[in-house]
Amino acid sequence: MTDVRLTATNPEDSSVVPVACNAKGELKLEEPIAPPEFDGNLDGDLNVTGSATFSGDVKIGGTETAHVHLYGLGLAEFLRPDKDTYTQLNASVGNDRFTEGGVYSGGTKDFKWRLSNVDGSAEFADSVSAGGKVGNTSTETGVKLFPGGSVYASQLAGTSPVFYGMLNDGNTETSRINGDGSASFAGEVEIGDGSGSTDTGVKINPAGWMHLTRAAGTSMLFRGYTKDTGAETVSIQANGSATFSGEVTVGSKGSKWLIRESNGVAMLIEQTRRGAKEPRTEDVRDLPRELDLVEAALNEIMGKLKMTPPAGWPVWDGSDNPDETRTGTP
Repeated sequence: MTDVRLTATNPEDSSVVPVACNAKGELKLEEPIAPPEFDGNLDGDLNVTGSATFSGDVKIGGTETAHVHLYGLGLAEFLRPDKDTYTQLNASVGNDRFTEGGVYSGGTKDFKWRLSNVDGSAEFADSVSAGGKVGNTSTETGVKLFPGGSVYASQLAGTSPVFYGMLNDGNTETSRINGDGSASFAGEVEIGDGSGSTDTGVKINPAGWMHLTRAAGTSMLFRGYTKDTGAETVSIQANGSATFSGEVTVGSKGSKWLIRESNGVAMLIEQTRRGAKEPRTEDVRDLPRELDLVEAALNEIMGKLKMTPPAGWPVWDGSDNPDETRTGTP
């Protein structure tokens, strides 16, 4: 008898495989091998070519605390226990949403920087630098903000600005501080409590005047010194008194006069004629002597002008009623 075998085609790879039957000619069937149930744990690598969706949080690494924790609410947290650092993305406190990082030690987070996703503000626990390294002395250009409240700025040229102030009306410059220490301000500059007559302080007005106020009249408004000796050469007090160690020139209505002290005598020295453009030869005047001469001349004039009325004539004594007179020699 011819050997007849029953075969079947495998649908997965189209290979031909034999089919077994029993003595009655019935095909033998076996239950399909079911894969083991996935318990959530996977040994080895997992390669995914498509997308993945998770209804809850995703944790990666760590034992009690995940090194990477992706929260379903939209927060991501990254821990580096070996470096004692952490970073959080889209964290929240109240109505604020922010990204922050800092020190992670003993399960406690201590943020050192924070960037707000709501208003764009930023917080830093230490200094903030832009550009080169800048300190008390620097050979590089840059800016550094210190947590103690100071700002360091370094420029290549002395005329280059380390600070600019401007309005939003077309970048109009209103204030400027240059690297060489020079500064310009478009408006008033005030120092102290205020600029009123009852406030102590200083105000410099762009119109060309300065307002200085002190609490006491004997308080100093201005002092001038010489660099070499450190001696005081000028002092002006709040009560209007002033001292000058050198010569003083004053003038009005086209004339200039130099006040000079010599052996205890104040002398006026005319510097210019009224309306003249060129200085003239100094004409020394002894003021005390001139005043004595004027006084003597006035006494002589008053003596000559003195009149004595005849005896018995009425003389008005200066009372309110001119009719009330007295008789006699004044």
